[in-house]
Amino acid sequence: MFSKQSCIRIVVCLLLMGTAAAEEEVSTVGDLFGSPLFLSWVPPAYPKEALTKKLQGQVLVRFIVDETGAVAKARAVSSSSKIFEDAAVQSVLQWRFSPGVESGQPAAACMDVVVPFWLRQAKAKEAATGLPQQIRQSLGLSLLTQAAKASGSDPEYPDSMLPRRLSGQVTTTLSIDREGHVSTVKVLAATHSDFVGPALKAVDGWKFRPAVRGDLAVPTALGASLEFTFEETGPVHLDALQANGIEIAKTEDGKALDHLPAVLVMVEPVYPYDLLLAGIEGEATADLDVGADGRVRSVTVLKATRPEFGQALAAALACWVFEPALKGGANVPVLLTKQQRFRLTGTGAIGQPCARLVGRLRDKDTADMLARGLDARLTPRYQVPPVYPAELADQKPPGQAEIAFIIDREGRGRLARVVSASREEFGWAAATAVERWVFNPPKRGGQPVDVRVSIPFEFKPPE
Repeated sequence: MFSKQSCIRIVVCLLLMGTAAAEEEVSTVGDLFGSPLFLSWVPPAYPKEALTKKLQGQVLVRFIVDETGAVAKARAVSSSSKIFEDAAVQSVLQWRFSPGVESGQPAAACMDVVVPFWLRQAKAKEAATGLPQQIRQSLGLSLLTQAAKASGSDPEYPDSMLPRRLSGQVTTTLSIDREGHVSTVKVLAATHSDFVGPALKAVDGWKFRPAVRGDLAVPTALGASLEFTFEETGPVHLDALQANGIEIAKTEDGKALDHLPAVLVMVEPVYPYDLLLAGIEGEATADLDVGADGRVRSVTVLKATRPEFGQALAAALACWVFEPALKGGANVPVLLTKQQRFRLTGTGAIGQPCARLVGRLRDKDTADMLARGLDARLTPRYQVPPVYPAELADQKPPGQAEIAFIIDREGRGRLARVVSASREEFGWAAATAVERWVFNPPKRGGQPVDVRVSIPFEFKPPE
């Protein structure tokens, strides 16, 4: 038994990126492609009180170079004696720089410098040209304090994944602006496309304490890994392999495994378009040769009620990734058998979003599906390229395919149809890819709509 409330635990983990660049001359954090460059300086006036007492010392000054290259603000962070602080600050306020550059435009930047006070400098009366080497070596961007999540809810485990009994993960990079808002989200990977929507919905509402470089808030990039954990409760136990129609066919030596493989990345097979509209159900069974690295090395269709069902299953299984099987403390290859049912209703059905679209197509209710008059351009949030068909790996031919599909009102790629393909394998590979894609939900007049699109693909042989 399981319930949505008791079996789901969400773990949100923020992975810091770019902190190693904090002290580099050129930083990639916050798109700061160029730090300010020193042009001229004014030596500090040696305080009379320090001269009288024959004191020497130093002051760490933090200052902001504005978009013109002028020092807009400066303050003493620490010093060996407060006697020197005002003189150090007044000196730095008169320095000049060429401004920093952010995204190709002049930008303010915060910097630190150690200003020393030596008795010999008071006597030498050094010229304003030529910054002393010791000062130059201390001059650089202030250290970066990364952004931190301040508020926002965790994502919800999607209902559509409950029968799958799978834990999952969505890996993203987030761009955080100076106010701590998430300006852009890039999805790098997902173990199943159904996890992407809930992850994006949650992240879009997050608020951060902005990153700060010294005294200046700066835009920055963070990596965010959102983990969805399925936990079954109650006396009835059904593991993820069994729940998804997977059996262990055999190991290389025929002996039992110490630890079964676990599904890490799952891709749903495309329901063949013509069969779907015709209401034809069926099934297919295939063997998966999974290597010691958890990758699918080959797929062999054993049987299928229609050839298209077998081809669709093979294209999807080629994208799966497993946590490797273990035996004797080592990862080992394993042969799995997967049974797939293609159903319109009941267990293993296509799901409500696809059923709704099928109903529209059958009723010829498609007049508003043209990609015209939309409120915004169709923008992908998650895309994966097609997997080059393993069946063609020996011949390695180039190929083409054109796929028509629907971006539904939730932004998911649905009902892929192979318009043309130089080889059937290329068509199925491309169709499988687009049904994994996620877009910003298309809208017209502020209302969510379904949109039909067509995309060409080029396949290059793997090197």
